[in-house]
Amino acid sequence: MYRFLTSESESRRVSDLFTSISNATSKIEFLTRQIVNSVGDPITKLNVDFYDYLLSRSVAHDLTFWGLKPSPKEVLKHKTIDDFCDNNIVIEEEDDDGYSMTGGGPPYLNKPFQIGSR
Repeated sequence: MYRFLTSESESRRVSDLFTSISNATSKIEFLTRQIVNSVGDPITKLNVDFYDYLLSRSVAHDLTFWGLKPSPKEVLKHKTIDDFCDNNIVIEEEDDDGYSMTGGGPPYLNKPFQIGSR
């Protein structure tokens, strides 16, 4: 019984911690945008908007998972995602391992349904 109560309490504490972190992040994003809008030059504003767009796309998370660092400058230097990865993306045939992609690389391994959902 003690174990159940302790683990439930810990789960609630972790959940509250994540909620607090999420709230703080939202406030930081808001304040950053306000500062950029009031004192930033047009290039800084464009850079912030580009990062917002980039980070809202799952492909940026995939690239980061592979250990690559997508930045506006790096993304604009390449015509395709495969070019960004130095043509090292390998599409694996589906198996039942439950994963859609693997971390690390090169080669950067992915499954057909993961690529098709982009």
